[in-house]
This record gives sequence, structure tokens and C-alpha cells, in this order.
Amino acid sequence: MYSGIADSASDFDSCQETCVRDSSCTRVDWSPGASAGQLCWIHGPRSRSQPRRPLPGVSHYELKRLSVSHWVIYADSYAQQGVATDAVDLSGCQDSCVYNGSCGRMDWYPGDFVGQRCWIHGPWSSSQSRQPLVGVLQYELHRGSDGFCGKLYCVSKYATLYLF
Repeated sequence: MYSGIADSASDFDSCQETCVRDSSCTRVDWSPGASAGQLCWIHGPRSRSQPRRPLPGVSHYELKRLSVSHWVIYADSYAQQGVATDAVDLSGCQDSCVYNGSCGRMDWYPGDFVGQRCWIHGPWSSSQSRQPLVGVLQYELHRGSDGFCGKLYCVSKYATLYLF
């Protein structure tokens, strides 16, 4: 594409990272056969209206940013009628909720036994109000547009580059 900005990245991973970190970046052209300083081209709003054109040896990537969700934490709270999981740590408990499409919140009991530490909640317990319980953390999940709260993409810096 025309109107890109040359980046000093010397490898594709660095080029991709530059685009992901720049909120205005929407596309990247990678030209592995070019000279130093000409390998990576970053595109944003100024080149958005430019059509792609074929150029041998150049790969064009579009950045699809996802709406990433978040957790709201309620200290010293829990809800009844959760389903116990075998998660051993907080991250595993969050994964149990994220990968269950019906889960909207979870309770984390850090001092309890495995099998009793993590309780996930969905439609079966959504009408249950929060109850006070010292030492328990309730996490409410607000999912992103990808339906997985961005979890699949958190690992890859909240964004994915697609080859065109």
C-alpha cells in the first residue's frame, strides 16, 4: 500500500509488535527482501483509503483489534449455586469461567481445598445475589466482542494480524 511509514524493525515479530502498540495502526506491509529500514511499513488512517496492490515478495497484513473484556472484583463476596471446578490457582479459575460460554462470574476461595477453591456461575445461579463472606473474591466477567473476554487474544497482545 502507498502512504505507509517505514519502521526500523529488522524482523516480522518486531514489525507486528510496533503495529499492535500503535493504536492508529491498521495494516503492515512486510518486505523481507528489502534493505534495512525498508522491511516494515506501518499503515493507519492516512493509507486506509488506498487499495492494496500486488508486489512480488511483499506480504500485507491487516490488524483486527478485538474488544477485550474485563473482570470486576468484589472482595469478601460470593454467590450460592455455583459449580465447583478443579482449578488450583486464580488463573486456572478464570480460565474455567472464560472457556465456559455460559459463565458470567466466579468465586475464588484461595484458602480452601482444591475442588473447593473455584466456583463458576452462569444462568443456573445468575439470580443469586452476592452474599458477604470474608476472604472470598467474586469476579464478574464482562465479555468482549470475541465472546471469550479476549482471553484467546490476551496472549497475543489483544490483537491478531491476518495475512491478505
